[in-house]
Amino acid sequence: MRRNDLKRVTVDTTVQPKAITFPTDAKLLHAAIRGLNHLASRHGVRLRQSYLRIAKKAAMMAGRYAHAKQFKRHQRQLRILRSRLGRIIRDIRRKIEGQTALEQTFALPLGRAAQIRSQQQRQRGWKLYSFHAPEVECIGKGKASAPYELMAWTTPALRGTCYPAGQQQERKPCPIRTLSRSVST
Repeated sequence: MRRNDLKRVTVDTTVQPKAITFPTDAKLLHAAIRGLNHLASRHGVRLRQSYLRIAKKAAMMAGRYAHAKQFKRHQRQLRILRSRLGRIIRDIRRKIEGQTALEQTFALPLGRAAQIRSQQQRQRGWKLYSFHAPEVECIGKGKASAPYELMAWTTPALRGTCYPAGQQQERKPCPIRTLSRSVST
């Protein structure tokens, strides 16, 4: 390949569908509680209480109450989940205080959990749709059969590999910014 062949390159930015279920508040809060418990047990951080059984029951009952249109009871279950997640976040922060290796390990998951705990159902702006895949966005499609889809921006590179937009820690990737990163690398 000659140098002149690389003066003009065609690169396309597209979205890639992700296999993520609809992110209800109860599911997100429950996933954050499970994720933090799993990470704490893997790194030897002993929590006062895991709240796994309480969270599982509250998430299940929140779905049932929402389906039955009993929204006051549904909100009560969400409040239980939010308060338990807050307790776990504070407990982990107390236990890892002063240990730099553990603080670095828990920084990203604790930030995601705090974001999930503070976000509201119909808030404007950036929202976290998955605890384990933060690069996922909800894209409105305007179709009756599929009004939205959960996707991630990708840019196919010259060698055929894809770079997810979430790796660059960007709030809202768009085709222009994703393209400029892929051309510069």
